Amino acid sequence: MKDLLLRFGLLAAVLAIVSFAGCSANNRQPKDTIDKRPDIEANDDDKGIDKEALINSLSPRSVKLNYETYKKIPGPVLKRLITNKDTGYYIVQYKDNARKEWLDEIQKLGGIGLGDYYRGHGALYKIDPANREDVAKLEFVARVYVFENIFKLSPDMIDQFARDGLSNPDRTMKLKVIVFENIDEVIKQIEELGGKIDSTDRTPNRTGTRIRADIAVSKIIDILQNPYVKYVNEYQQKRIGPPGWRPPHERKEVE
Repeated sequence: MKDLLLRFGLLAAVLAIVSFAGCSANNRQPKDTIDKRPDIEANDDDKGIDKEALINSLSPRSVKLNYETYKKIPGPVLKRLITNKDTGYYIVQYKDNARKEWLDEIQKLGGIGLGDYYRGHGALYKIDPANREDVAKLEFVARVYVFENIFKLSPDMIDQFARDGLSNPDRTMKLKVIVFENIDEVIKQIEELGGKIDSTDRTPNRTGTRIRADIAVSKIIDILQNPYVKYVNEYQQKRIGPPGWRPPHERKEVE
């Protein structure tokens, strides 16, 4: 009986060692930290475009913005809003709350923190595409993914894309465009697209330099595809005065 128990104990020990070795080998496998986009061809309508796959390719759900609204955007429009181009701007998702020493480690690899943070421990960085994988391999990094065109839209603008695709060629909109850098190139693009520059603010602050312009809504995606554009929102003029008050130039003359 003792001999049988001894043999059983030795067998259990061997199985435990084999199991531990297998787990260790699996843990040594490289982690999937870089985006992979589904290969989906553009179509004239939603047919053949797997919107769910496109949205799932954006990032872990924990850092998605407006996930349910994204699904309402017409397929061809959504495809243009989601790219996989290495523009040099990325969201780095940490495994936990950001720490200064983590920023220092990324800076050693040439990364520049831009001061923008996202739900799910995400932080916006400018990184040389050649160093992207090195950043992704850092122990405290869960994932590195492209700063997508769709992330540049304000929530209100996303709602408008979901409602009508913003494709009406006759409709114009006054936009507030925030720029990472090279503001003159963005101004040139807006003017080439038929837009009219209303004002610019070249004094950089935490968010970047700013442009206010009137442009056809059908051209907004073209502006989003500019790598130097950081954020686009419809400009809303601030009202000063009590409810119902209007500035003199908006008042009708009383005959």
